[in-house]
Amino acid sequence: MKNNLKNDSVSEILGTILLLFISVMVLSLIFYIVSSDSGPGDKTFVKIMGKIEGSNLILEHQGGERIFLDAPIDFTLANVEYSFLVGELLNDDNSNNYWNMGERLVFPFEYDVDHLTDYNKIDILAVDKLSNEAILLGPVDLNPVSDLGVSVTVDNPTPSYGDIVTIKIEVFCYGGDLNGSANVHIKYVLPAGLEHINNNSNLGSYDNATGMWIIDILPEDTPAVLTITVRVVVGSENEFLQLAMILDGSGSISSSDWTLMRSGLANAIDDPDIFPHGSSVELTIIQFGVDPYDKSARVEMAPTIVTESNYQDISNIIRGFNQGEGWTPMAAGINLAADTVLNSLYFDVDTRQVLMLVSDGVPTCTVSYGDYEGYNCGNGESNIQAGKLSTEQAVQYAIDTLSLDEDQDEFNALGVGDYYGGPDIEWLNGSIVWPEPGYIAPPFDDGAGWVSHVNTWNEFALRLEEIFHVIFQALTSHVEIYDTFTKDLHSQNDNAILVIVAE
Repeated sequence: MKNNLKNDSVSEILGTILLLFISVMVLSLIFYIVSSDSGPGDKTFVKIMGKIEGSNLILEHQGGERIFLDAPIDFTLANVEYSFLVGELLNDDNSNNYWNMGERLVFPFEYDVDHLTDYNKIDILAVDKLSNEAILLGPVDLNPVSDLGVSVTVDNPTPSYGDIVTIKIEVFCYGGDLNGSANVHIKYVLPAGLEHINNNSNLGSYDNATGMWIIDILPEDTPAVLTITVRVVVGSENEFLQLAMILDGSGSISSSDWTLMRSGLANAIDDPDIFPHGSSVELTIIQFGVDPYDKSARVEMAPTIVTESNYQDISNIIRGFNQGEGWTPMAAGINLAADTVLNSLYFDVDTRQVLMLVSDGVPTCTVSYGDYEGYNCGNGESNIQAGKLSTEQAVQYAIDTLSLDEDQDEFNALGVGDYYGGPDIEWLNGSIVWPEPGYIAPPFDDGAGWVSHVNTWNEFALRLEEIFHVIFQALTSHVEIYDTFTKDLHSQNDNAILVIVAE
């Protein structure tokens, strides 16, 4: 019995000693690890920006620590992997054998026009030599630039109904960062009145149903050419439009010339070959330069649809218009025309609106935005300049009020005579007609937004006949570079207009 108690006591002592030994060993190991740890490794803090300049990949050091010349840098461009040392690409401006803030790595490359769609982005990885960690990781977007342009012509711009004509569209690459472009989309939808027969192109394919011409690769030295053969058919003259004539009734126009204006407009409406009588035109007529105090505008004819049964009544009313013989509050007439068309029962933003200003001079009254009456009237230079400014604002008021669409609507001008220097054609062209930029017509071959000029009111009727023929009979269509792989910094030549006037 005593021996058993002695043995149990010895076992307990040995167990305690063993546990104590293990605890000491563990604590010693932890102490060794902690005491021998030198702390976290050195980190490299640096800001690198990647970008494309022309056909050069640029990596610019924008702050942080310097980088050794033998640090590796890798990137992938157009599915090709490249590997360099920093020193192989560095412009070492201060010659200290490091890549420092403000210095750039430059890698020149050439685009392969046959594989342009592979140039989406560049994935870049740089590794610091000492810390062995990535200091730059990420994509650099490529935005190559090319100067593209489009033109459109027709072999017969004044065909008769039933004639077959050929439209020619050409797309050019004039230069840029690469020797061409890829995935070029040109949009050209045939207008009503032109019936598609067939088409042919040397590059890409054209779908007449969508109006989209897609060119996979457009080389710099080879223009893409699309020819479309069409037949001119009846139908375009039936498009409904709202026409607002804004007439100058100021005192600078003699009574005999006022008669020529009224009779010229009335005679044009009487002739169905000039002015449609089939309910396709709503006519509004505004006169400016009238009461009160000869410096306001008034509605001479509220919006009226011209039909076979009422066109003679309309022309007779026009022949009886009384002249205001006041100053020239041009902006008042424009503002009133915009509001009158807007309030028509048939106004719709999807309906074509044509506003046409007729004047023998320049504005001589200031008009508040959206108002119908002028003030500070007179022929002094300050009055004229203020009048011009308010007229420009009135055009913008009409654009905003009617939500005019440059692909559908227009604001044109007809200047007549040379009294007191006559109308300012350059100002009308540069600041009034719309869409911009305007042009001087005839010929009326560049679409909407034109100003035309005749020297005397005796020429008014003939020019008005030509103008109405263009407004009602012209088949206007637009060509545009819709999309492309490259960015085009010169977009002014990315659009073209074709005007065919059917006889």
